[in-house]
Amino acid sequence: MASPVSPTRHQIPSGRSDIGKLCRAIEQHQDQQATLTVLRAELGWSPDKFDRTLAKALADPTACVFMLPSGRSVRFRGSERLGGVDGVGLYKDVARVIEDYWGPRRHCREIVIHRTARAKQRSGRRWVHPDLVMECHPGRKSHPDVVKLIHTFEVEAAGGFGIDSVYQAHAQGRGADFSWVLFQRGADLVSSDHPDWDRILWAARGLGVGLVGFSKSSSVSTWDVECEAKRRKHTKAERQGFLETVLARTAD
Repeated sequence: MASPVSPTRHQIPSGRSDIGKLCRAIEQHQDQQATLTVLRAELGWSPDKFDRTLAKALADPTACVFMLPSGRSVRFRGSERLGGVDGVGLYKDVARVIEDYWGPRRHCREIVIHRTARAKQRSGRRWVHPDLVMECHPGRKSHPDVVKLIHTFEVEAAGGFGIDSVYQAHAQGRGADFSWVLFQRGADLVSSDHPDWDRILWAARGLGVGLVGFSKSSSVSTWDVECEAKRRKHTKAERQGFLETVLARTAD
């Protein structure tokens, strides 16, 4: 089984540490991505200190720092704090992987992804707006008028995953068909490392919330389904409430 994040071992590095300072510097940029040249100038470190710190960050899965294939830029994927929904690199990675790989591999068709976390930031209401919403048809469409299914996703950065994530996803998915928690974990961790894993799994199974752990948000090969989401029952009023509140539209 894939491994969830352990809050005791998998935390974003302290902002006072060199790795923490590097992460915070990358985090300030759009999509939490920056060139090495820009970062060197911003941090003002000696070349040796910069290269040493970067090497440590890249080698530490809990730092959530990744080198781009070009070797000239790096990404930080351990935070949802800055940039708004359109500027959070973690959301962009996850949305792309769901649309291009994860959804199609689960036989989802005509996928449309909505980034809905912005509404959460605007309204300030808790446990109402998921981070991402997927609309899709499952497998073959039996009739032209069949409505799409709705999946909601709560995306958790490193250190943010816990039993609250399950209840939050369940509350946010009221009126939707499936609810999921997608959480970042270290590749070296196992399920037993999380002190609440048994309770998290119990809650997820009881509520029908799916759990997907990943070590690299941009690589579907690191995504593992820990618990399948179950089809939710909802009333017409609940579906209408979801459409109006989360997607800002009325039913077709």
